[in-house]
Amino acid sequence: MENKFHLDILTPSKVIYDGDVLSVIVPAYKGEMGILAHHEPFLACIKEGDIKVRDVSGKNSAFKVSGAGFLKVRENKAVILLDPEKN
Repeated sequence: MENKFHLDILTPSKVIYDGDVLSVIVPAYKGEMGILAHHEPFLACIKEGDIKVRDVSGKNSAFKVSGAGFLKVRENKAVILLDPEKN
Protein backbone atom coordinates (compact mmCIF):
# COMPACT_ATOMS: atom_id res chain seq x y z
CA MET A 1 0.00 0.00 0.00
CA GLU A 2 1.40 3.38 -1.01
CA ASN A 3 1.87 6.01 1.66
CA LYS A 4 1.18 9.00 -0.61
CA PHE A 5 -2.00 10.80 -1.62
CA HIS A 6 -2.95 13.67 -3.92
CA LEU A 7 -3.41 17.18 -2.55
CA ASP A 8 -5.00 20.19 -4.26
CA ILE A 9 -5.03 23.61 -2.60
CA LEU A 10 -7.29 25.92 -4.61
CA THR A 11 -9.05 29.25 -4.74
CA PRO A 12 -11.63 29.97 -7.44
CA SER A 13 -9.01 31.93 -9.40
CA LYS A 14 -5.78 29.95 -8.92
CA VAL A 15 -4.12 26.67 -8.05
CA ILE A 16 -1.84 27.07 -5.03
CA TYR A 17 -0.67 23.43 -4.83
CA ASP A 18 -1.28 20.35 -6.97
CA GLY A 19 0.75 17.23 -6.29
CA ASP A 20 1.32 14.02 -4.37
CA VAL A 21 2.22 14.32 -0.68
CA LEU A 22 3.05 12.17 2.32
CA SER A 23 1.17 14.32 4.85
CA VAL A 24 -0.67 17.57 5.36
CA ILE A 25 -1.57 19.42 8.57
CA VAL A 26 -4.38 21.98 8.41
CA PRO A 27 -5.57 24.62 10.92
CA ALA A 28 -9.11 23.32 11.50
CA TYR A 29 -11.58 25.04 13.84
CA LYS A 30 -11.31 22.22 16.38
CA GLY A 31 -7.49 22.30 16.27
CA GLU A 32 -4.80 21.16 13.88
CA MET A 33 -5.65 18.06 11.87
CA GLY A 34 -3.12 15.73 10.27
CA ILE A 35 -3.93 13.80 7.10
CA LEU A 36 -2.04 10.74 5.86
CA ALA A 37 -2.64 8.40 2.93
CA HIS A 38 -5.88 6.38 2.99
CA HIS A 39 -7.52 8.63 5.59
CA GLU A 40 -11.22 8.09 6.18
CA PRO A 41 -13.50 10.43 4.18
CA PHE A 42 -14.49 13.66 5.95
CA LEU A 43 -15.09 17.40 5.64
CA ALA A 44 -13.62 20.10 7.87
CA CYS A 45 -13.69 23.89 8.13
CA ILE A 46 -10.31 25.59 8.03
CA LYS A 47 -9.39 28.79 9.85
CA GLU A 48 -6.45 31.19 9.65
CA GLY A 49 -3.06 29.61 10.14
CA ASP A 50 -0.55 27.53 8.19
CA ILE A 51 -1.15 24.49 6.00
CA LYS A 52 1.94 22.30 6.42
CA VAL A 53 2.75 19.92 3.58
CA ARG A 54 5.38 17.16 3.30
CA ASP A 55 5.80 16.14 -0.34
CA VAL A 56 6.88 12.72 -1.62
CA SER A 57 10.56 13.76 -1.64
CA GLY A 58 10.32 14.62 2.08
CA LYS A 59 10.45 18.40 1.53
CA ASN A 60 8.33 20.47 3.93
CA SER A 61 6.36 23.52 2.75
CA ALA A 62 3.90 25.86 4.44
CA PHE A 63 1.06 27.89 2.96
CA LYS A 64 -0.53 30.75 4.89
CA VAL A 65 -4.32 30.74 5.23
CA SER A 66 -5.55 34.30 5.73
CA GLY A 67 -9.28 33.58 5.66
CA ALA A 68 -11.55 30.58 5.93
CA GLY A 69 -11.79 27.46 3.82
CA PHE A 70 -12.83 23.83 3.60
CA LEU A 71 -11.01 20.52 3.49
CA LYS A 72 -12.49 17.47 1.78
CA VAL A 73 -10.81 14.06 2.04
CA ARG A 74 -12.05 11.16 -0.09
CA GLU A 75 -10.58 8.23 -2.04
CA ASN A 76 -6.95 9.02 -1.15
CA LYS A 77 -7.27 12.64 -2.27
CA ALA A 78 -7.48 15.85 -0.26
CA VAL A 79 -8.88 19.09 -1.65
CA ILE A 80 -8.56 22.38 0.21
CA LEU A 81 -10.75 25.25 -1.00
CA LEU A 82 -9.75 28.70 0.27
CA ASP A 83 -11.44 32.10 0.35
CA PRO A 84 -10.31 33.96 -2.81
CA GLU A 85 -10.48 37.37 -1.12
CA LYS A 86 -7.93 36.46 1.55
CA ASN A 87 -5.50 34.05 -0.14
